[in-house]
Amino acid sequence: VFGIWYSGKTGIFQDDGEIVFASVRGQSLMATLPDGSQVWLNGQSAVTFHSSYGLRNRELTLKGEGFFKVASGQPRPFVVHVGDVTVAALGTGFNIDAAGGPERVIVTLESGEIYIERGNQRRYLKEGQQAVIHEKCLTISEVDTELFTSWRSGKIVFKNETLRNITIQLEKLYDVEFVFETNQLRDYRYRGTLYLDHTVLKALEMLEISTG
Repeated sequence: VFGIWYSGKTGIFQDDGEIVFASVRGQSLMATLPDGSQVWLNGQSAVTFHSSYGLRNRELTLKGEGFFKVASGQPRPFVVHVGDVTVAALGTGFNIDAAGGPERVIVTLESGEIYIERGNQRRYLKEGQQAVIHEKCLTISEVDTELFTSWRSGKIVFKNETLRNITIQLEKLYDVEFVFETNQLRDYRYRGTLYLDHTVLKALEMLEISTG
């Protein structure tokens, strides 16, 4: 009974050597891995790894969205699997968004250097770059990483960002869908901070105040 209560409180489950950190919809979760690396899980996300993690390898599987701060000074690379996409690093901070499923994976590198493998293809990312893996395509671009990583600290920070990109983040966090009456509305640009302890209506009110 205590085990069931503890797992329900912490979001940590273990079964046949597999350990799972999981978050529920609308709530994020931070956990420290056995090697000292940290993972922040956005709502309705999970990471799975073997109880031998850190001994033979540092590999885990992600479902949903997670930000990883990798402990450095380790001889084994830190590897995250999302479907047929593999992301590897030695010591760095990066975000993986597969909330829509493994068919579309977005990797945003905040610090350090990582590489992404898919099939026989390998691409390296540098700080401030984002890779979008969709179907057979992998594209890399420069982005403001704070928009894609600040959720782990309970807020969304944006600097001259389009309303469409902001609502993409809000859709994941609040489990809603935004519909635009005109394409012009998608391109409205905003600068500011939204705090995730607000309701979605409060978030919209803050956006309305800033632009009318």
